Amino acid sequence: MTSPKLTVGQKAAKSVHIVERKLRSSPVFVTLIVFTFILYLAVLVLNCLAVAPHHSSGLFQHGTVNVARVLSFNFMPAWWTFYIGAVIYLLQLLWVTYSLVLTCLEVSQEPAYLNPVILSPAFYIFFNLSSVFNIGWLFLWDKLLHLASFMFLACIALSLILTTAIVASRMVMFKDTLIDQNRFKELKFLQITVVNSVAMYATWAVVCALLNLGMILVYKWDRQLSEEVTAILCVSVLAFMSLVYVILDSTLIARYTRYCLTPYVVVIWTLAGSVAENYNPGNLSSIMSTFFVGAISLAFCVKLGLTCFRSTSRNGQYTLMKTALEDDCAN
Repeated sequence: MTSPKLTVGQKAAKSVHIVERKLRSSPVFVTLIVFTFILYLAVLVLNCLAVAPHHSSGLFQHGTVNVARVLSFNFMPAWWTFYIGAVIYLLQLLWVTYSLVLTCLEVSQEPAYLNPVILSPAFYIFFNLSSVFNIGWLFLWDKLLHLASFMFLACIALSLILTTAIVASRMVMFKDTLIDQNRFKELKFLQITVVNSVAMYATWAVVCALLNLGMILVYKWDRQLSEEVTAILCVSVLAFMSLVYVILDSTLIARYTRYCLTPYVVVIWTLAGSVAENYNPGNLSSIMSTFFVGAISLAFCVKLGLTCFRSTSRNGQYTLMKTALEDDCAN
């Protein structure tokens, strides 16, 4: 009797599992964690230099902000919107540092990073890919290679989406293990600084890729579109992607994204900055953006309410279970 053929996705998942199992049982895993930390520090330094090219000793010529200002259009958010990048990078630094600290700690006489393996080798690999694409994007953007920059931004977004999917699934898989180990604070830390922060980073990468595409359509495409048509197109694409995410977040992936709020925050923040900078009651793009920010804000409020309710209910259940176990042990 022949075994059923595996699909391409199943084969890929099996290959990743085999690679992960080998990495976990070797010093390569610790090396990967240390490499992630070093690579991310390089990302931070290069991003700082790209923002202030006069301090880069000729490494960057134009600066990321200066190029974006020249290529502004009707959907481009106000400049204060981009300060969210600093928050995103700070949150990534927190969990990258945390992952490094885990290699020096033990839980139940096992290395903490292996008990359980929430931040898996695949997680680090895809995050490192996003860091490599991030560095490449900085140089491409500075060289005014806008189409290539868009492609690299799309790769950053895809890498981070996969990174988020991996850690969210493993959080569900090992949440009870962390609770049994009385690592409640660590569980909350992982939800905020890993699941939510990487999802925040991924959503911002999607927004930046969309803005980059808009700049290409207005300024660099052979058949240039008007700023208003491009803005309408960008709002429509972002609205469609947000609608798909909200539906998935409420159905298929609800189990994994139950406490993930930051994608909503990033979209609201982006739209608020866009409306603040470009609002004109005579422009359809402004009307669409205003309606959209109201709709996604409503979805966020519903999501936040449900998250708080579920969190309170779960905490109560875990408290009762813990008390019952302690009573049993005492008896």
